[in-house]
Amino acid sequence: MKKPQKYLEISIEHLGEKGDGIALTTEGQIFVPMTLPGEKARIRLETSTNSGKKIDLLEIIEKSKDRIAPHCKYFGACGGCVIQHLSVGPYLQWKRAIIEKALNNKRIFSNFIQPTIPTHSNGRRRTELTAIKTKTNSNKLSFGYSERSSHNIINIIECPILSPTLNRVIQPLKIVIEKILEPGSSWKIMLTETAVGIDMLISTKNNPKPHHLSGLSNFAINHDLARISWKSKNKRTEPIYQERVPTIDFDGISVVLPPGSFLQTSVQSQRIMTSLVIEYTGEITAHKKVADLFSGLGTFTLPLAKRGAQVHSIDISGETLENLLAASGMAGFSGRVTTEKRNLMKYPLSPAELAFYEIVIFDPPRAGAEALAKNLAISKVPIIIAVSCNPKTFARDADILISGGYEMADVTPLDQFVFSNQIELLARFQYKQPGKHRMNNHPVRS
Repeated sequence: MKKPQKYLEISIEHLGEKGDGIALTTEGQIFVPMTLPGEKARIRLETSTNSGKKIDLLEIIEKSKDRIAPHCKYFGACGGCVIQHLSVGPYLQWKRAIIEKALNNKRIFSNFIQPTIPTHSNGRRRTELTAIKTKTNSNKLSFGYSERSSHNIINIIECPILSPTLNRVIQPLKIVIEKILEPGSSWKIMLTETAVGIDMLISTKNNPKPHHLSGLSNFAINHDLARISWKSKNKRTEPIYQERVPTIDFDGISVVLPPGSFLQTSVQSQRIMTSLVIEYTGEITAHKKVADLFSGLGTFTLPLAKRGAQVHSIDISGETLENLLAASGMAGFSGRVTTEKRNLMKYPLSPAELAFYEIVIFDPPRAGAEALAKNLAISKVPIIIAVSCNPKTFARDADILISGGYEMADVTPLDQFVFSNQIELLARFQYKQPGKHRMNNHPVRS
């Protein structure tokens, strides 16, 4: 049975959180990809009981003055970027508005959210590609990222938002994978630019075969990779090629990178975040006690310890903490860093444990840290610094802290996920007194 279709001319009112233009029509609210506020467009609307509304953009009748040409030839088809077609000023305001809306939904109103800090559009130092070779279709290889609103893979030979170092190896890597990947197989390929070259991690079901090892080793030699590791379903992650030990630099301190370990998206965003955390902590003295929760490799721990703080780093990864501690020793201040392996999502620090510290930094996964926030709200730690990549869970956790007597003194958006609908943020809380501080006229930095 043919699904009912309608052709509509619509006006885009505003931009949604996912980057779609939103129109109010007789058919209700409609989300139209690739459109901008102020534009008029013609669409085909297809309705279905099972799948809801399917919208095809047929024509933009009247373009926004803020529309620009995307700089990637895959934009629109690729699901990685959602908003390359909006000029810089409105784009950065849109990112800030995502945070503002999340806070407003929790009745946290203020004018102290700083302007969004931009980052380079070609600075991403990590990416994960998918390679799939089917047994049908002449053993065709699909190599790239997921299509927009689909699990299908769009084939690419470049990605402009990657660092030049990573972007250069995309096409030659595809040629190698075409030769060595068997029909019916799929790989996830993570590429990370480190201080000593590219680190590659292949995740798949099966163990590597001799032709995989030889093909990948030749690729590594030809393109000066530092390391290739293999992660299969049945075995632990292990290197299959290594020319140099991959390291990451944190404020001049070199740390060994475990395969696939968490990193901030770009070197630039890492440095900005470190600078903000140092600013938020104020004057560091040898007696200041800091807890760095979800610490990873020490993005914040090492720069703070370098400046004299006594830092206790907690993370779920033992290998990560071992490397962090080793780096502090090599830098000459191991006595100022202690570590603890702990699942903070299941076992958050108690109010009594938290009360030992003068500053607590927490940078949880996208799910946030609700249980930890509840304990922090009781603890009365003088300064709390929250780092988040999810404004909604951040707003939930901020609401808990504010209800416990904290004042949110600063929020800084950072556009480290360029052209996506994600936004990083850093916020500083200071303990005042019990009560709800939901309005703040803290001045915005120029």
